[in-house]
Amino acid sequence: MFLCRLHLLAILLLYVLISYMPSLAAARPAPETTPPPPPQHYGGGEVILDPPHWVWPEGQPKVMTYALSHNSTTIASIPRHAVLATLRSAFATWAEAIPIKFIEISDDDDADADIKVGFYSGEHGDRAQFDGPRHILAHASVIGAIHFDATEHWTVDLAREKRSAKNVFDLETVATHEIGHVLGLGHSPLRRSVMYALIGERERKVRLNIDDIQGVQELYGVNPSFDWGVYYKKDVESSPGSSFWGLGLACFLLL
Repeated sequence: MFLCRLHLLAILLLYVLISYMPSLAAARPAPETTPPPPPQHYGGGEVILDPPHWVWPEGQPKVMTYALSHNSTTIASIPRHAVLATLRSAFATWAEAIPIKFIEISDDDDADADIKVGFYSGEHGDRAQFDGPRHILAHASVIGAIHFDATEHWTVDLAREKRSAKNVFDLETVATHEIGHVLGLGHSPLRRSVMYALIGERERKVRLNIDDIQGVQELYGVNPSFDWGVYYKKDVESSPGSSFWGLGLACFLLL
């Protein structure tokens, strides 16, 4: 009699376990099936929380100079004057939001420039070796260096590039992003942001997002002629209350 009851109890326990197994299985997280984004990004680095490198005495005009280094690699597909025009446009984008005047100086005086811009390949003396086409497109430092990978297929006019051309990247888009790093901004989690870490082939993104604007204005103040309303009406992805940037801004230092 005792054994019969024991067997019956065992059967009941087994039934209970079987009944709960589907719900336990359903509670497990499903395996990740979404592939990671392709490794076409601006570059990696170490996030730091130090204040920005660029400071001016109280009441003194905020001026920064930049130059296209004369000792960097020449890009055969883009004339030098076109590269300079692209840089002017990229710096002007940031100057619209903050009270800083960016002045281009001659490449002969590039040693005196606050920001030195150039195209390089492989190991080029800054412990941040480039890896060839795609992957790391460029890197920047808050101490004033912007380096583009000379082996990439750069363009200043996407419309003129053949559809069959592969791995084409817009120079102004990347330049605008890297200038943001020089100014002290890290990467934003918002895809529409200029400071978003990833860039696709033939993608053009040169207009500052609200997140970009709030970040850089937190560091340097607001350009008196800046019209926030123009940006606020067009950017619906974020609002001043949902900005990624706070008082603790991250600087992205690339070595």
